[in-house]
Amino acid sequence: MNNRGQVMLLTVMLLSGTVIGATAIAGLLTVYQLRQSSNSADSMKALYAAVTGIECEIYKINKDQDYQKPIMTNGSEFETKVESAQVIKSTGFADFNHKVARAFQVRF
Repeated sequence: MNNRGQVMLLTVMLLSGTVIGATAIAGLLTVYQLRQSSNSADSMKALYAAVTGIECEIYKINKDQDYQKPIMTNGSEFETKVESAQVIKSTGFADFNHKVARAFQVRF
């Protein structure tokens, strides 16, 4: 008779442990997916900032050498380097910490 109570207690503990483990894994996977979504948004910001840098330098070469670097409203920024009259490199950053960066190089 006492054995039945022990078996039932052991079964409840095992099931509870399984549910807690599954919940922990699901929570961890959710955190990873949220982080990945955030990284893809930052990646797109950096990508567009790098493209803006290329366009800015091409505009300077073709139209107005005194054109000022634009200020991005989404917090991203870019750095450009004109290596020659035919090579422009631009690196876009998603935030002020420069954690996420994307770069382009244009030859023409």
